Parts: sequence; C-alpha cells; structure tokens
Amino acid sequence: MTGMPQMVFCDLDGTLLDGEKQMSDRTRRALQRLAGCGIGFVPSTGRSVVGIPQEVIDLSGARYAITADGATVCQLSHGGQTDLRASTIPRDAVVGLLDLVGHSASYIDLFSEGEAYVERGEMRKLDGFGLLPGDVAYIRSVRNEIDTTLVDFVAQGHPVERLTVFFADERMRDAVYGFSQERGDLACYTSQRANIEVTSAGASKGSALLWLCDRFGIPAEETIAFGDSLNDVSMLREAGVGVAMVNADEGVRIQADDVTRLGNDESGVAEYLEGLLPA
Repeated sequence: MTGMPQMVFCDLDGTLLDGEKQMSDRTRRALQRLAGCGIGFVPSTGRSVVGIPQEVIDLSGARYAITADGATVCQLSHGGQTDLRASTIPRDAVVGLLDLVGHSASYIDLFSEGEAYVERGEMRKLDGFGLLPGDVAYIRSVRNEIDTTLVDFVAQGHPVERLTVFFADERMRDAVYGFSQERGDLACYTSQRANIEVTSAGASKGSALLWLCDRFGIPAEETIAFGDSLNDVSMLREAGVGVAMVNADEGVRIQADDVTRLGNDESGVAEYLEGLLPA
C-alpha cells in the first residue's frame, strides 16, 4: 500500500476500545478525520452487530461491519442492519455443541441474526472464568436471556452464526476443539481468557475483508487492518498492511506487517492513523 488506504478494517476490543470498552477523545478525532478524508471504516469484531457502539458508527460514518468473527457482513443504517453475507453453522453441529457444553460448569451462548442469546440463569457462571469485570459487564449487557433451551431455540429454525464457550476446565476446552476438528466444517477462535468462539469453517475476518473489497472493487492491497487477537490474524494477513497492537500476544504480532507504538489503552490505533492522514 502506498499513501492513504481506501478502507480501514478495525477490531474493537483490545484494539480500538480501551480496557473499559471506551473510546478516547484522540480516537474520536481520528475517526472523524478518516470520515473527512472519505476513507471507509469497517468495524471488524467478534461481537454481534448490536454490540458495536453507536458512537463508533456515527463518528466514522461506517456503512458496513464485519461481525461474529467474520461470519456476518452487514450494512449499517439508523434503522438497523441488513445482512449482506452470512455463514451459518450446520444445525446438527450447533445441537452437538450445545449438548456437549450444556448442563456443565462451562458457559455457552449463540449468535443469531445479529443478536446474542443465552438460557436464563446461565450468565451467573461468567464470574467464574477470571474475566475482567468490564468484559463480564459488556457480555451481560448484550445477551438476550431466553426461557426456552437453546436447543429448542435452534429447532424453531433460527440460524446460528457463532457459538461462544467459556470453559471451566481444560477437559471441556479439549472436548470442544476435538468435536470441531473431527467434523471438519467448523472453525475455532479465541479472543480472551478461557474462551472459544466457534463458527463455520468458511467464516473468518480475513475472508469477510476480501469479500467486501471484491464487492466494491477495492484492491485488498489498498486496505489496512488493526487487531490484537488470534481471531484477527486472517484479517491482518489479507489486508495490504496488517497492524497488530503492541498489547497483542506475540503470536499475533509476529504475523503482522507492523505493530503500533502504543497500546489500546493509549489510543494506539489513533496514533497510527495520524501518521497516515494529512494534517
């Protein structure tokens, strides 16, 4: 990539947002400058679309988002969102994982059509996985508790883009990975402690980036992507310039083209963009 990018793809948690899930004033100004330069900004997150802060959308002028670890690409509007591309998990695989994890000390929820659902009472388990208080508060704020079982919910015909598991022990972790590997049509990612995120094998942030670029005739070489977790690696690889956060694990940093000087708590994305945008 030479000069300014045509489009910026950016993870949220651990990347654009600080540890309290907030955006700094410096980051706000950087998003406004991006929009002023006519550069597209695409939130690219493991969250469901309802979990994207409205402020991010408004400041950046974001019209599209990659959600659920790349399982969904959607068009954003003030009236809601329209899915442009969705990769769903086979129903028998969803039921198999629900049976595997359900009724144990581990936690499981699912994403369906832009929303996240969990069986009522299950969220009390979230305090037992060593998660940061801010992460627990965020998860609770965007999950819909339902009175039926998730198996019954799926049997009603609801498609599933992602399953979220917080495992209570290594045995459950290995069981989820083993189930997914044995099937061969699932992908597993991780973005935080004691966490596995399951999608269909064809879903990734990287494939979503390429699909969106192809749709709008933008060379992937003319894009930049920011991320901090393993679920961001495919996106960092496919972008013209893949930038890892300095606070990312070494396994992510070594696969990036560049690394920010500052971390997510110091507005690292904003500082990097400031070096690319005209004064």
